[in-house]
Amino acid sequence: MSPISASDASTTQANPLRPAFIAGGPLETSGALPPHPLLQPIPVKSRLSIASFSLTHDKDAIKTYRRMARKINNSEFQMTYTKYLLDVARLYNNSKAYRATRERLLSEASYWIEKLAKRGVPEALFIKGKWHLRPEDEDCAESYRAKPQPSKALRCFHTAANMGWVEAYYELARLQKSRGESTQAVASFKRASAKGHTLATYKMAKILLRGQLQQTRNIKLGLQYLHKAADAHDSDSAEPAYVLSCVYADELDRNPVLALQYLHKAAKAGLPMAVHRMGQVHEHGLLNQPRDPWLGYSFYVRAAEDGHEGAMLDLSRLYAQGIPGHLMRQHEVAFKWCERAAAKGLQEAEYVLG
Repeated sequence: MSPISASDASTTQANPLRPAFIAGGPLETSGALPPHPLLQPIPVKSRLSIASFSLTHDKDAIKTYRRMARKINNSEFQMTYTKYLLDVARLYNNSKAYRATRERLLSEASYWIEKLAKRGVPEALFIKGKWHLRPEDEDCAESYRAKPQPSKALRCFHTAANMGWVEAYYELARLQKSRGESTQAVASFKRASAKGHTLATYKMAKILLRGQLQQTRNIKLGLQYLHKAADAHDSDSAEPAYVLSCVYADELDRNPVLALQYLHKAAKAGLPMAVHRMGQVHEHGLLNQPRDPWLGYSFYVRAAEDGHEGAMLDLSRLYAQGIPGHLMRQHEVAFKWCERAAAKGLQEAEYVLG
């Protein structure tokens, strides 16, 4: 077996779950994964980018913003200021050192939410509804945290939806579904979908394809909703794109070109199950792609590092058997990846471990 380079050996010792490359292989000098547009790092928006640095750290600037919000009787400007307060509050964790500042910001935001909701501003009503429904999950003032109040949330969502706030239709539908109001929930999902809400469109696809919420199964219409959700231009389209890719990869409706197109879209959005599937496509030469185990391995690495247990097990297998010319066998690393997959509850990994 070929030795590994000194630099690669030190990398492997530093992190036993990272690869050791065979010396003389095409990537020995850099230790990099093969270039592919879907393997580039996904840009992460800084938390600080949600609020101006000067406004966050200059108390005089914050006071000026507050004074303008109070002086200018403009709901749009006041709503923007309210969301700014919530954004800044999220920059502070709930530790003892920052709790007082965080609570003060949330309290002021609550004052404006109440004021704007009474004025009939739909976004304020929507936020107020979320605070009533899931106070434990939302950044809200202390006065909302006593217990969830779904009836108040329902009224807020109803009013905001009737005023055209699309997100409110979706939240209203989810709440109606949880209350067993199937007919009303389906109607709200349809309204949200008609206004371009991707998750509502995807939900309608699942309802019709599976015959849920007392609806008759309608494969043709369900696939139309699925297509609409998969073709949307937002991050919520990733999962429906992946599901549609699986539909086109199926033998009954096989279309490798469209299957790969939608899989590519889902993987580009960073959906771990899609990235894992891209690994299988390249490793085994599926969907009319050339067989490339090394590129497949690279997708497994990305998906496994994002927590996908199936990718962890596939990585374990490749480390156990190696990739000629690229990756030497590493049974210890294979065992650790299999352990991680088993720890996430993957039965196949538990079976391999015995």
